[in-house]
Amino acid sequence: MTASNIVSTVDQARQDFQFSSSVAGLLKDVYIPELNNTTFYATPLMAMFNQFGGSFKFEGNKVIKGFKHQGAGGFGAISEGGDFVKGRDQKGFQGYERLKYLNAYFSLTGPAIETVMSGQGSYVDAVASSMEDTLLLAKMNMERMCAGSGNGEIGRYANAENSEVLTLEYIGTADGQSSTTFSATTTLTATAGGAYTKVQWMQPGVRVNLVASGDFDGTIATTDFVEANDGTRAIFELGHVDYAAGTFSLKNVSGQTVDADEMDVETLVIVLENAYGAIEDPEGSTIDQSLELNGLYNLVDDGATYSKIWNLTRSTYPHALKSSVVDANSQELDEDLLISWILDLVNIKQSVPDVLVTDPKSRLKYFGNRKEDRRFDTTVVKDYFGLESIGVQIDNYTLLVQSLSSLVPGTLFMLKTNDFMYTKATEGFKWLEGGTGVLRPFENKDGRFATAVNYCNFVCANPNGQLKVTDLAY
Repeated sequence: MTASNIVSTVDQARQDFQFSSSVAGLLKDVYIPELNNTTFYATPLMAMFNQFGGSFKFEGNKVIKGFKHQGAGGFGAISEGGDFVKGRDQKGFQGYERLKYLNAYFSLTGPAIETVMSGQGSYVDAVASSMEDTLLLAKMNMERMCAGSGNGEIGRYANAENSEVLTLEYIGTADGQSSTTFSATTTLTATAGGAYTKVQWMQPGVRVNLVASGDFDGTIATTDFVEANDGTRAIFELGHVDYAAGTFSLKNVSGQTVDADEMDVETLVIVLENAYGAIEDPEGSTIDQSLELNGLYNLVDDGATYSKIWNLTRSTYPHALKSSVVDANSQELDEDLLISWILDLVNIKQSVPDVLVTDPKSRLKYFGNRKEDRRFDTTVVKDYFGLESIGVQIDNYTLLVQSLSSLVPGTLFMLKTNDFMYTKATEGFKWLEGGTGVLRPFENKDGRFATAVNYCNFVCANPNGQLKVTDLAY
């Protein structure tokens, strides 16, 4: 019998080293640049945000920004020999945004690694297959977060009355009860989500938590989470997503029962598992806050929905922190509306917008449609990268027209893009290395994993100079 403690042969050790070194080189030299490009340049608009904008001061895990709410200086005519125009005393204040932690992760099982190592060069296919899934998820979630609300939401549905305890069961039978097996009656219908379909951000197998409240802005009371009977947040798994019908199924995979009374509310919001965690505030207490990046919806707001920005209350400093928010009341977008909004920004807010952002259907209807109902005479202009894009000329102002598929249909943003940026404490993603390098072994099972992190957030340096329009006809 061969002893189990014999040292590996030279060939085996060399093969293992070659595998680890080759994978590390592939991940660092090929996939880190691709991961950064996928996340921060996923759309032309996101590339514009990433490319321009000012710099900010960092203090630990905080990004510090100073604001003026009363500018200095004075201007006016005086008589010959008269007194100079009196200036105003400059007044300001300081706010901060926390850095958030983006994480990209993939793994290879032990059998997969053995298969990979048995064929020269075949590790490339295995790593490429794993990273492809990671890159697709990164692109999808970054676009969702860019036009999101900084609250981790991927969808919501109107709840039916539940009258049973859920134990590893599907939710949503015709009478509101649960079922031990999936059937046509266990599907749920999404009431909000992406621009293409309301289940756009859902994928089978993704684990989620449920929030028993339809009104939250990135800070959630622990009691608002649907809990399992052991007091922890209940975990559900998405499955059977029908993107055309806008339906999906949810299965309780908490390993614990969930009392249906926990979910007996009008609206249930779906957030990614662990999207909320305890973040220490300046006073030392902890509250559950969204761990995702800010998005356009909460960055551009008048305080009616998202009361804070830069951890300051918008109503306390309205001149600097409140954005313009307009309810279009189902009007169709036309030049009269656009010019009135542009002139308000230019003359009242002293901000010259350079981009219109809307959802893909509205972009097509108003700016790209070749049919008789196109609303604007558009032109082809070059964007900041020299690429051609649709533009619209309104009075003396030319604005690029961009779309984000995570916007609610009927929404339009008018932005000055160099007021937005991704603040980064790291130069993009970086792989965390252990004693065995980038590809590290699990502690309690065979297989290896790699994980990359990026410390950043999405911020707006001038909230007052931006406009959000809701409820446009589309």
